Order: sequence, then C-alpha cells, then structure tokens
Amino acid sequence: MNKKRVCILTSVHFNNDNRVYYKEVLSLRNLGYEVVYIAPDLQERIENCIQYINVDKPTQFVKRLLNFYKIFKLAKKQKCYVYHFQDPELIPTGLLLKWFTRSKVIYDVHEDYPSDMLTKYYLKSWERLFFYYLVRFFEYLSDKCFDAIVVADNFVYKNFNPEKTIILYNFPSLRLMKEVEEQFEKKNNKEYDIIFPGALSKFVTEMIIDIVKEANSRGYILKCLLISPFDFNGGKQWVLDKIKELSIEAQFTLMDRIPPYEVPRYLKLSKIGLIPLPNTLKLRANIPTKMFEYMFNELPVVTANLPPSEQFLEKDSFGYLVDPNSSSEYTDRIIELLTDENKAHQMGALGRQLIEEKYNWENEEVKMNTLYEKLCK
Repeated sequence: MNKKRVCILTSVHFNNDNRVYYKEVLSLRNLGYEVVYIAPDLQERIENCIQYINVDKPTQFVKRLLNFYKIFKLAKKQKCYVYHFQDPELIPTGLLLKWFTRSKVIYDVHEDYPSDMLTKYYLKSWERLFFYYLVRFFEYLSDKCFDAIVVADNFVYKNFNPEKTIILYNFPSLRLMKEVEEQFEKKNNKEYDIIFPGALSKFVTEMIIDIVKEANSRGYILKCLLISPFDFNGGKQWVLDKIKELSIEAQFTLMDRIPPYEVPRYLKLSKIGLIPLPNTLKLRANIPTKMFEYMFNELPVVTANLPPSEQFLEKDSFGYLVDPNSSSEYTDRIIELLTDENKAHQMGALGRQLIEEKYNWENEEVKMNTLYEKLCK
C-alpha cells in the first residue's frame, strides 16, 4: 500500500470549504502526498496530484446519517493509507475503514458536535437529546478506535485523549490570503460600516437588526453587509420582510454564500468585523474563525464575550468583547470605532500583525505534517 496516498473525506461540507479544501487538501498536496478528495458536488477528475471524487449529499438529516455505508464502500475502493474524515456522520464510516482495512484513520473535529445537536431546532426535543447522546457515544468510540483525533480549538481538545489528539487551529493561510489580497485593490472609501460573512441564525440576524435600529435612534445610519447561505427557517426572505417592515432595507445589503477567497473583496470595503454570537453551550467551546479573517484584513473586531474569543482579545486589544445579549453594548462599541478612526486603525493594524506572526495556517501546517509523518512511518 502506498504510504503517501491519503484520503480527505467529507459528506456534508461544501467542497470548497476553507479548512477542508484550501487548508488540509492543498497543504497535503504541497507536502508531497497523493491526495484523494471525496466531497459533495465535485466534478470528478485528477488534477495537480489530487483525485476528485463526488459523493451524493442527501438533504434530509436522517438520510445523511444513513449514508455512511455507501461512502465506506466508495472510500475503501481508493486503497489509501490514511483516511482523514471531517463529519460526525462519518464516524461509522471511519470505524468500518478501521476494522476492514489496514489503513490509518483520523477524525477531524471542527466543533463541539454533541452540543450542536441541541441546536437542531427542526428536530423534536427528544430527538435532539437522543442525537446528543448518540454523537457523544460515537465520539467516545472514535477516541478509543482511531489512530488520531484532530480538533480545531483547545476547548474541544479536552473531550479526547491528549496522547492521540492534536489541535490544528483554523487560522488563515497567509499564502492564500496574500495571493487573494494582490487581486483586490485596497480602497480607502469603505462602502459598509459593519460586515458579517458566514452562517446566520435568527438570533444573530435579529441582533444585527437591533444594532442597526439602536444606532438609528442615536442618529447613526449604519450600512450593513450580510453574506450567508441564510439556511435557517424563513431564510433570506424572512430577513427581507423583517427589514422592510422596519423601513431599514436601504441600510442592508444581502448576498448569498460566495467562495471563501472571494470574501476578502468585501472585507476590504468594510470598516468593522462583527460577530454577534449567542451564549450557547456550543459557542462557548468553538473559536469563531471569521475573527482571524477580520484581523488579516485589518478590521477591528466586535464580538460576544465568550471564552473562545476572550482568550485572544484579553491578551491583545484588536477589538472589543461585549455582552452577547446586549444590542446596546454592541452599538456603543461600533459607534466608538466609527467616530475614532485612529483607534480603529490601531486595532486593525495589531490584528494583521498577530496573524502575520502567530495566528496563521502555515504554523498549523507544520503540526499536520508531523502527524502525517508519524502515521505514515
């Protein structure tokens, strides 16, 4: 078996997911591995030492869970030495690969998945609780059976055996971000006061709307850009109806999801990076990765005072932490930054410096390479 042949596998993430594709797949290719990439909606081909293989993505949650055996058969055919999978739905696939092949298996844990089950409000309460304990059980098996666990932050790290677990923080790739930066002209005229690019929930959307309303009441007319798949109940139309009802539609620009490395084009047009997260069990254990994208693009950050962000912002003042439930406090800080351009510039410059020196994927790539070398001896 070719020890340099590895498989990155996801059945849920977008095939151009920032961490999965632009960081892990491309990094492994650059490190000299022959990479098989299995993901939804791929055009099947072999290109630049990467073999792209498509997998169907069922739309229903339960069908996604039951898709594991089909994906196991597809993955087993590739005869890879290492299988590195990304989704909790694929834990049964990983177990089958471990039991029926001689391959090494890595489980990549992006977030606190058991707690995430409790946020699936389209499920009944008993179903959420059932899946919470089911995922906890499968992650217990993962910890016992797989050759390595990769986690994206130091909070989820505590859930696994430290002897086989490493943290690969989801920091930006300097190489890719600088390549993208060269394509976009740096503009002094900013079109948007605040920006939020990412998955929106109703809580986050309503908080942003409340911030805009609060600022209006104080005489500040904020321009807000939201870039999102709007995949919550009601979606984009609910947002449009809500802002129209409040007569603030002229202050919002809504865009559908775009590829990750097109987002900087719009960050360059914005003044403040906003992350208004709710205080939930899941988000108290996951670092918001868009914080680092804001920092690279020299945007001061305004985010919820939750432990994952707090550990960075308490050390370095590249933004503000605020009460997660206070639209008034968010508005205070946003107005402060808009009226004190010197402070906003200093925070933005410090954020960029920290990314250049510490918080970048290139440092994490070294750790990933060490892991693969150890597994492939």
